[in-house]
Amino acid sequence: MTDRSRRILGVLVAGLLYLVIGIGTADLARLSAGAWRLVAWATSAVVFLAHIAYERMRLHSTTTRSALHAALAVALGAFGLALAATLRAAAEGNYRGAFALALVAWPAMTGIASFAAAWVLVTVAGLLGKTARESQ
Repeated sequence: MTDRSRRILGVLVAGLLYLVIGIGTADLARLSAGAWRLVAWATSAVVFLAHIAYERMRLHSTTTRSALHAALAVALGAFGLALAATLRAAAEGNYRGAFALALVAWPAMTGIASFAAAWVLVTVAGLLGKTARESQ
């Protein structure tokens, strides 16, 4: 398997995990207020960090490439959640035009924010690692 196919697989797997986490906790969140939302956020954060670590340590991706792939996975998961919400609303007869907007807006908003977060995270981690190596 080439590095390119490993990167694509990493994006697809992480994106699918975000989708499963979101759908899996959505109905539970309605039952128990916000506790399941916190579980979803924490679990998604673990996936996010693991994906960045995989990109950096296993695939030796650059800072920008690691951030881009992490952001693509987040955007893919957000698109899947928006699509699931749209299909559910259509099936229940509650479809509105805002659902079509969500198919573009959710991936764009989450992708941009996660790119910035991943880039800062990888940059700071790199600087801290460099400082630690120099002090030894």
